[in-house]
Amino acid sequence: MLDYFAIFTMALLMSFSHCVGMCGGIVVAYSMKLGQMSFYKKIYMHLFYNFGRLSMYILIGLVCGILGQKISVSAQVSGYFLILLGVLMILFAVFFVFYPKVLAKLEPNISQNQIFKKLFSYFLHYGGGVGIYFLGILNGLLPCGMIYYFASLALSAGGVFDGMAVMAVFGIATMLPLMILGVFVGFGISGIYKKLFLCLSFIFMMGFGMMNIYKGVQKLNTQNHQEHHMHHHH
Repeated sequence: MLDYFAIFTMALLMSFSHCVGMCGGIVVAYSMKLGQMSFYKKIYMHLFYNFGRLSMYILIGLVCGILGQKISVSAQVSGYFLILLGVLMILFAVFFVFYPKVLAKLEPNISQNQIFKKLFSYFLHYGGGVGIYFLGILNGLLPCGMIYYFASLALSAGGVFDGMAVMAVFGIATMLPLMILGVFVGFGISGIYKKLFLCLSFIFMMGFGMMNIYKGVQKLNTQNHQEHHMHHHH
């Protein structure tokens, strides 16, 4: 059982230091378009946008959950997979906090892609809740280090429901910073808070990485123990 509260906290901390910079552009673009609307109508639009993101993430979670279930069929494969995932998570944590430029190379800037641009501007002009909802779905498709990270958590969840739940929690946790950003366009986080959020997310990410390695090693040990036991009986 994954600790959803820990996942939520980690996603929230990471998003305050990351999403605002990464997806901020999209939020600012559609927020400008909402210009003259009343405060409540803006909130309503931001919700539509975030529900779009959430739908996309839950879909990613579903795919990861199905893959995760396939992988965890054999205890041995599952054990090695968890160890590998844990190592990747720890590496990710180090890059996320200390070498963000390296990570940026793994986040190809799709927003410059012609098809993406056309779709983006189409939905932006389409307007209304529906247009904004589809903008959210597009945003959910942006290659982003955080999504890689939480998708790997969803993979390690080992079940379809858990996979979907991990991504749903991630989507909900990242809503807050993006809503704040959207409602108060141009709102930036001062350096000292950003550092604090980064430090805390680093601790969480390292924790999840180590936990996966530990779970993987445990699986392999249990597996070896059982095999050893079988040999003794024969």
